[in-house]
Amino acid sequence: MNRFHRNTLLLILGALLVAVGQVFMIREQNLGAENGLVNLSNRIEESMITAQALITQVDDSIDKKEQMLVNSTHLDWAGYERLSRTLQSQEIDFFVYEFGQPVFWSTQNFQISPNFEKPIELQKQGNMFVAVYHKQRDGKSFAYVLPLIEAKEISYTQSSVFQNSNVVEYSISRNPVENSTPVIVPDMELFYLVVFNYQHPYWFDVLFLLGALMISAGVFGMTKSSKFHLLAVGALFGSWLGIYSLFSHGYSLEALQSTPLFSHELFFASQSGGSLGELIFITVLGLFVISSLVRWLEQWIKNSDKPLAGFVLSNLAMQASLWMLVWLLLNGVNLVHLGRINLDFQQFHRLTLFSFIAVATLAVHWVAFYRLNGFAWSVLHIQSTWIVRLISVAQALPPLVFVYITPELADIFPYWMGFIAAWIGFEWWMKDRKDWLRVVLRVVFAGILISSLFAKESAIKEKRTRRYLAENLLQGTDIETAERLKKTESMLLVDKGIVDYYTCTDETKAEFEKRLRELYFGPYLADFEVNFLDFNSLGKSYRQENSYDYPAISQLFKGEDCVPVTTNFVKVNNYKLKGSFIGRFDVSSAVGYHGVFFVILSPRLSSMEGRLSDVFNRNVLEPLYADNQYSFAIYNNNRLNYSYGSVDYPLDNRWHGKYNDSMAANDGGGKGFLLAEGVSHFVLNDGLNNTVVLSRSQVDFIGSITGFTVLGLGGILLVLLYYFLLWLRQRIIVMGEITGKKLKLLKKLRSRMPLGHQGELFIANRLQLYVTWMVFATFLVVLFVTVNYFVRNYSETQKDGLRQKANEIASKLSSKVNIDAVYDKYQTGLVYDLAEYYNTDINLYRADGTLLVSTNDRLIEESVRGRLMNPSVYRKMANLGSSTSLINESLGDLDYISSYTALLNKDLKVKGYLNLPYFSNRKDLYRDISEYAVTIINLFALVFAIMIVIAYLVAQRIALPLNLIRKQLASIKIGERNQPLDWDKNDEIGLLVKEYNKMIVELENSLILLAESERQGAWREMAKQVAHEIKNPLTPMRLSLQHLQFSLERNDDNLKEKIQKTSELLIRQIDSLSQMAEEFSSFAKMPEPKLERVNLVQVVSDAVLLLGKESDMPIAWKYARETVFVQADPLQLGRVFTNILKNAIQSIPEGRTGEIAANLKLAGNLVVVEFKDNGKGIPETLREKIFSPNFSTKNSGMGLGLAISKKIVEQLGGRISYQTKVGEGTTFTIELPVFHGE
Repeated sequence: MNRFHRNTLLLILGALLVAVGQVFMIREQNLGAENGLVNLSNRIEESMITAQALITQVDDSIDKKEQMLVNSTHLDWAGYERLSRTLQSQEIDFFVYEFGQPVFWSTQNFQISPNFEKPIELQKQGNMFVAVYHKQRDGKSFAYVLPLIEAKEISYTQSSVFQNSNVVEYSISRNPVENSTPVIVPDMELFYLVVFNYQHPYWFDVLFLLGALMISAGVFGMTKSSKFHLLAVGALFGSWLGIYSLFSHGYSLEALQSTPLFSHELFFASQSGGSLGELIFITVLGLFVISSLVRWLEQWIKNSDKPLAGFVLSNLAMQASLWMLVWLLLNGVNLVHLGRINLDFQQFHRLTLFSFIAVATLAVHWVAFYRLNGFAWSVLHIQSTWIVRLISVAQALPPLVFVYITPELADIFPYWMGFIAAWIGFEWWMKDRKDWLRVVLRVVFAGILISSLFAKESAIKEKRTRRYLAENLLQGTDIETAERLKKTESMLLVDKGIVDYYTCTDETKAEFEKRLRELYFGPYLADFEVNFLDFNSLGKSYRQENSYDYPAISQLFKGEDCVPVTTNFVKVNNYKLKGSFIGRFDVSSAVGYHGVFFVILSPRLSSMEGRLSDVFNRNVLEPLYADNQYSFAIYNNNRLNYSYGSVDYPLDNRWHGKYNDSMAANDGGGKGFLLAEGVSHFVLNDGLNNTVVLSRSQVDFIGSITGFTVLGLGGILLVLLYYFLLWLRQRIIVMGEITGKKLKLLKKLRSRMPLGHQGELFIANRLQLYVTWMVFATFLVVLFVTVNYFVRNYSETQKDGLRQKANEIASKLSSKVNIDAVYDKYQTGLVYDLAEYYNTDINLYRADGTLLVSTNDRLIEESVRGRLMNPSVYRKMANLGSSTSLINESLGDLDYISSYTALLNKDLKVKGYLNLPYFSNRKDLYRDISEYAVTIINLFALVFAIMIVIAYLVAQRIALPLNLIRKQLASIKIGERNQPLDWDKNDEIGLLVKEYNKMIVELENSLILLAESERQGAWREMAKQVAHEIKNPLTPMRLSLQHLQFSLERNDDNLKEKIQKTSELLIRQIDSLSQMAEEFSSFAKMPEPKLERVNLVQVVSDAVLLLGKESDMPIAWKYARETVFVQADPLQLGRVFTNILKNAIQSIPEGRTGEIAANLKLAGNLVVVEFKDNGKGIPETLREKIFSPNFSTKNSGMGLGLAISKKIVEQLGGRISYQTKVGEGTTFTIELPVFHGE
């Protein structure tokens, strides 16, 4: 398939995919939601019918098996479990109750109670809508639970990474609403399926984009080599901009807009085009346009004879690239600050997929900048005058002024200035260096720029974050708590037990407090310490002495430092209780006023890691405890009130004058920040004698270079991949040569592998490559093994800690007094105290597996977790007699470990089960792995650099004798004496050197014999040629003399005339012999050239003018510049051009108008002169002999003109070649090096 057919096929397929994608998109926009509802409704109906049939089958099986029982009224646990496995094929869970008590259950995720009225009912269980089938028989109740759909109303997730909210969500309503469809199931109430936020499938958009890409590729391929290529690129650019405009205005590709890549929560910056996905689109499109434009400009400048235009275009390209650099740096700053993408490589564990996508986007942007800027430099390097270079450097002034005067670009000004200064010097210094070194150093340059930008801006962002945290810590912002207090307040106001506490004497204050904590303040315990103050009607402590007296707490409650949040609760903004909530409740009854009690919720300024309640109760201060990276202290009235973390804070406030007196945010650094003993502190004061000091360890030098190391390793990976492809190419070539099979796939791989012209790697290169691979492989192995060890060790440590904590709590609960109080009297306050003391959630189950109490009752209240134990654990502990169990459990997509311990009474019988769920968010693990990875990556980079240097030196040492032999072999000259090599070691290299020295001796002997043989052969050949050439004129001379002799004998009348003619003939033949001798003499011994600085344009012009006048044939003459200097002998060079032009004139056949053209142009450091004619051309049989000394197609001459011309050109370091076509003409091309000297 040729290129035209391939591109045509791409156009057709692309158009088809675009049409199909667009049709489906339109169809989905109109009917997608309705069809989605109908399809889901049908699936639900089918699954419920299938489930009902299976349930009937299982129910009949249970009935038959129970009728066969003798000593029991129900099957044992194992019997029900076998039946449950059958139900699990349809994802149906199974519950069995006997006289209201659970006998068997297959899951702990649902709260199911027997229902004797409805055979089928719809229930909401946590995030799940389920259908519950009820069966009753002989005092037993059977409940079969079929999940229908999941409703994302409660958020619990293990990862805090950005999650897209624009997804299709379904819910169930008992009444018809908009975008709903009914679900009809026999014996069940009618309900409606509702859809929210419907989005059509992504693959419609993918089809559309794939089709557009195929059309673009087809158009680009068809016009790649035509004069309309730039126009086609412009049309493609406009088309993609049109698609982007439709997308950005919401008219097309709607499904893509709902992906995280295009979410404004992830990243949004109007200066960068919008979202991260839009930035990627603009960057890739820009690279395509710039690459196409630069390719066209390179071709145009190469073929143009207008150097001024090339200079102007290169300067425009230079300035455009500098504007691109401004945008690149601006995008880098925006990616750090304006979104949720972490680009701080010092916190390696916080990097996400989007972090690497952002880095890749900047890398593509850098490639576009380098492509345009590299083109400009390649053209400007040709210019040798300083004024030209100064004009080129001046192109930086417009962007410089713009960046300097624009406030929004103040952040990037230092980066831009530093980069420009370094880049200009770098490019001028690198202009004569090797290509591979320039590429490597440019990559390193880019890595330094981007990594330093990320490090600097991430540090600024961290300081802004620290300021934000300090302000919230000082203000105690907690909107969610204020909302919850309203509900708690309403329940406390109607609690009659509070009145009983003040009117009865049999309840202690401890019992009173425990009851209130359990009933109303359980959800607060993770974030607050809850204390109660009770006072009688006279303002005295009621049951026992309180920590505050009544006047003090009453004055504080009514004072200016407290802000009401509900009717009875206020928030404290000063003194030691800053950030706390205080509630006041007057107690009275029909008898009269009894007193007042206060509730004080003091914030816990410590991390509650490991509690499942953290999954629900996230607040603005969560980053404060993340990874233990921060320490902080709170001072009230210049005395330390609270401290957290690893920093030792003084008891007295010694930060006077070191903090900013304003709460206004600034650039995140400078004011309010200070550095002491390797720790960065931010000090904030609210003007009311409250001070917060938020501290973080200063990053060391090793951590600061992590960004550059990671980016550098990424570049190394690309280089290694390149060498791997090069090695693969070599293996493919070798395989083809060994097998001798001309397979199409092999030929395609060999012809299309874009790896340059290097076919083999030298030994030194291979050695360096092997060492690099070994070091890199070692690094990967060490990193993998160590990280795996960290994970296993962390997991075991967590499990051991959980077991120890469970044993301690079980020991305290298992005492006679406590276990009777908890299980018999339901005095569960002790459970809350233990949960608070051990900083954990606690679930207590009875011996039958039902829940007694849970300190995290929100899970139960919202039906996220059921009131029964994990069935597999209950079977293991209750039926198999195990005392403990440690298993992995899940809550939605949240995985955690859970410990179960049997609680024994005084008779050593099981009273119940203790459960401690431990949510390990693994932040400490990821932090430790990150710190280790950062250290080992930087260490590896150092070792890698050292090993590269060592490998280079060793490779050079090994390759030195080989290179020496290679150079000696390259310098061997036939007929001259070649020097032998010296090597003092008797190793493999020594043997090779000996063989080399032996070879050159034998070669010299062979050359002597060969030279003698060639001389004799040359003389014989020359004698034959001279004899042949002399014989040609001698034959007519002999015949003419014989004819004259015959005329003399006969005494002819016109004897005088015949003598005259014979004499003229003899003179012509003698002149021919003389010319022949002169030509042989010229070829045999060319005069030594007199080299001088010659204007090649003038030499060619003279030859064109001379031959044009002699032949009376016009010769077209074009040249790129007025002066192009070469080092040559002008007479010999003129002879070359004269010979070629004579041949061109003589090649024009009779009856054809001659068209001869001469053209001079520059190609890098070479000057190219072309002579084109429309003559007869050179037949293929004669092309190999064209530069032979005795070759000629004319009747006169020895045919030495082209041979002499070739010899002159090659002596000047040039090359002569030709292209010909029989009947159409020939083009001779002469390439000579440009002379830059004086």
